[in-house]
Formats: sequence, C-alpha cells, structure tokens
Amino acid sequence: MRGPVPVEPIVLSPGAVPVWVVLPVVLGFFVVLMGGILVVVCLVTAARGWMTYGVRHRGPPEPPPGMTTRSGQSMMIGSDIAPANYRHVITAGFGEAGIYLRTGSIFRLFHPPLLVPWTAVSKVEQKPAIKGVYTVVECEGLARLVFFGALGDGLLAHWRARVAS
Repeated sequence: MRGPVPVEPIVLSPGAVPVWVVLPVVLGFFVVLMGGILVVVCLVTAARGWMTYGVRHRGPPEPPPGMTTRSGQSMMIGSDIAPANYRHVITAGFGEAGIYLRTGSIFRLFHPPLLVPWTAVSKVEQKPAIKGVYTVVECEGLARLVFFGALGDGLLAHWRARVAS
C-alpha cells in the first residue's frame, strides 16, 4: 500500500503574474469604487431634497449680477433627523433675485445650481444650537435649508428687511 501523495504548494515568484493581468484588476477596482461613491452621492441628493429644489428652482451656472457670494460655506438640507450635510463645499449668496446655491467639486454632477426666489420662501428664522445659532429657511413643500455663521446672519437680516418693506 502506498501512502498519501504529498502536494507541493504553488508559490509564485515576483514576476509570475503578468502586468497585463494586474493593471486591469487595479484599474477596475478604482472604477467600481468611484462608481459606488457617485451612486451614494446621487441617492443622498435624491433622498434629502437637492434634486427637488433643482427641479423647481434651477439656477444659472454663475450667480446673478449684483449678488455677493461666499465660497467654502457649510449648510444642511432636509429634516432634523439625518439631513444632508454640505461642509465647506457650497458657494452661497443672496440678493434681490433670491438665494443662490452651487456645490463644488464632484458634487456638481448631481447638484445643479439653485436660485430660490424670495417668493418661494415662507419663513426665515434663527434657532439656538449647542454653540451659537443656525438660520433655517423654509420653502413651501420643500425640505428646509439650514445655514451657519455670518451667511445665516446676513440671510436673516436680508429677509427681515424684505418683510419690513
């Protein structure tokens, strides 16, 4: 009787896998990863309200004349529970035409620029936060917009001046 036949492990030498096999696998991984990130961005945009604003209040690629904007702003859109948070990627401004919002970088693919006219705004108010206050803009039938800092303060002052006149 014979005993079991020993099996030799397969050991690849450093040059055993050709580059033409490794390169497509690595590139494919990054393509799938970027595709997944874009799908997540698209789903969050649809679920939290930016796309709804985009359908109703699509704005021009650049702010209207006479509107002062600030880049690198932060804002949120959506309800109190799990709103979409846009930290330091928003170019925002306000003027006589309304509230202008535009995202930067890769977010532009699913985030058209917005120009929300003042006639669509039903209420602007400040609410207390753990540190300071935040400004809430409510529009009829749309998710709320939340702004922070000087942008929110300026927006509230502009709203109050419009309501007073």
